Amino acid sequence: MARTLLEQAFPAPWLDAVFAQHRGRQYERTLLFSTVVELMMRVAVGLQPSLHAAARQAEPLPVSLTALYDKLKRTDPDLLGALVRASAERLGPVLPALGPSPVRLPGYAIRILDGNHLPASQKRLKALRG
Repeated sequence: MARTLLEQAFPAPWLDAVFAQHRGRQYERTLLFSTVVELMMRVAVGLQPSLHAAARQAEPLPVSLTALYDKLKRTDPDLLGALVRASAERLGPVLPALGPSPVRLPGYAIRILDGNHLPASQKRLKALRG
């Protein structure tokens, strides 16, 4: 059901149109941007444990797994930002229909912790730390 919902919310022609409008220096030859996004969505919603598993289970990819990972690695952050903005515009009217968001844990404040703010630990020998 999650896969069907995602396919309706983010159809391949729409994803490819967003790519064409905001691609910058990126190009499409054999591997379409919509294919990469579809595989990543399967991983994000938990339908597949990894991109490798999603690629193996998907229809035969027109490229190798190495090419898929290279395409993903070289995806421009500006393109991803444009995809998020376009998705918000596309799905914005759906949110009011869902009603008010439920309180996740009544009486508790929810905090999201990210390990990136932790200071780096010194792994060098004390004499070499300067």
